[in-house]
Amino acid sequence: MDVFRLQLTVLLLLGGHMVSGVTVQECRRRPADLVFLLDGSGSIEPQDFTKAKSFVSDIIRKFEISSRAVHVGLIRFDSEAVVLIRLNEFRSAAQLLQKISQMKNFGGKTNTGSALQLAGTVLTDHRFGARDNVEKIVIVLTDGRSNKGVDVGVAAMSLKSKGVAPVIAVGVGGKINRAELQLIASS
Repeated sequence: MDVFRLQLTVLLLLGGHMVSGVTVQECRRRPADLVFLLDGSGSIEPQDFTKAKSFVSDIIRKFEISSRAVHVGLIRFDSEAVVLIRLNEFRSAAQLLQKISQMKNFGGKTNTGSALQLAGTVLTDHRFGARDNVEKIVIVLTDGRSNKGVDVGVAAMSLKSKGVAPVIAVGVGGKINRAELQLIASS
């Protein structure tokens, strides 16, 4: 699937999930906490990491980033999961895009389970900027080849049980584990 069609699919999924019977413009500014989980492990080739960053940036450009609309957080994971952007850290797309452009992948193992757990914390803990009564959305960009840490299936179920929906899994690179991506994603 080419990048444009994938971005369009994500936008439609997000918009369709948030509300029905509204315009795309209304979906762009509907309050939501959106957290990206970006795989920066050794199994992600540098050019694929760059494509994943571009994908994240393109999605951010599609939404109104402001104190009353969409808030964006970002977790990069490899052997460890780290919050690089808290939900309350930036109030403009330009600031977010600058931070994302500077991100590097460091290699190491793929600890997707810990990233999913951390996303659950970020989306429910006010210290990370989580808001009450807004949509909670996670987009995971990975090859689906976890090899360290918490069981991915258990972590994904825990995240979904916290009311996070949708959870969207996007395959990155040429060696994708589709079964794990399906395990991560909402139905």
